[in-house]
Amino acid sequence: MDTRWLNHLQNIGAIVSDSSPLHFQELRAEVQAVARGNTLSILDHLGVIRVQGADSEAFLQGQFSNDLTQVTTKQAQLTAWCSPKGRVLTLLLVVRMANEFYMILPRELLTAILKRLRMFVLRSKVQLEDLTSTHLCLGCAGAQSRLHLQALYAIVPENNYNVTTLGTTAILRMPGEPNRFLLLTTVDDTLRQWPRLSNAVALTGPSAWQWLDIQAGLATVLSATSDEFIPQMLNLDRVDAVSFSKGCYPGQEIVARAHYLGTVKRRLYKAHSDHMDLVQPGAEIYPADPQGSSIGKVVVAQPAPDGGTDLLIVLHRDAAATGGLRLGGTHHGIITLQSLPYSLDPEP
Repeated sequence: MDTRWLNHLQNIGAIVSDSSPLHFQELRAEVQAVARGNTLSILDHLGVIRVQGADSEAFLQGQFSNDLTQVTTKQAQLTAWCSPKGRVLTLLLVVRMANEFYMILPRELLTAILKRLRMFVLRSKVQLEDLTSTHLCLGCAGAQSRLHLQALYAIVPENNYNVTTLGTTAILRMPGEPNRFLLLTTVDDTLRQWPRLSNAVALTGPSAWQWLDIQAGLATVLSATSDEFIPQMLNLDRVDAVSFSKGCYPGQEIVARAHYLGTVKRRLYKAHSDHMDLVQPGAEIYPADPQGSSIGKVVVAQPAPDGGTDLLIVLHRDAAATGGLRLGGTHHGIITLQSLPYSLDPEP
């Protein structure tokens, strides 16, 4: 992390430690702030990889689940990188600025993903670079977030994954309510704009932003769940993160077979638990019957504004229809399913 940025975070009251996410106040209070007001979130859980070179687009097109030819300087894209068995290793937001691609992904996976991606470059004219020390991501959310950003940047994107680029800053419109925007920018630009960026908004860490992802039904793949699920289990086919008309990529045959044969028995569901403590990704889901075996897993979880925990879970469709769910291990929380902002039906 850039020393200037770390010093700035400490000066504005951020609590930065290795044992907990960056935050400014208790996590549930931050979620309450993002649910009810206008916020600026420091997304230090995300890292950035830059892809340069004449073969960049062709290289990325051969690796990821979505059609990278559709990524332009005005349109970003959510996509997945899969193992040869079709399991999602990571999810990425891909942004284009001029002739360079920027890939936003969880920082905890970045080193391993970068190392593995470089193995596939071979003789392609492609350079991959970790920009986490010079670039960062911010999240601006709330009913007034659009007006807030317009005052700074004049033009902001209208529709999901639309991009507005100004110099070294890209502004992405993200799915979900209330209005929210992700800023990919540099440490230099952030420090210069900070007085105006942070004016009249509550500051939060990444947990509040991840709670908004849960409300939007957007999965996050972390170390505990990497290489666990095919894209359809994370509803990536429902949020335009998979192309079934592009050419080959790792795991493509398995992903296509599940699509065309309709063999997706597990899906991503939005849920709430009365359990009050933080639930970790990868935690098991069980039927209410104490003797039952695991029927699903937690993908991501954050404190709910009014108590308990909000989650995205991968669950067998039959179990979702039956209900009667609980967290396993030491959690013992009762789980109730909630509506997603998109439909899972009809199945292919």
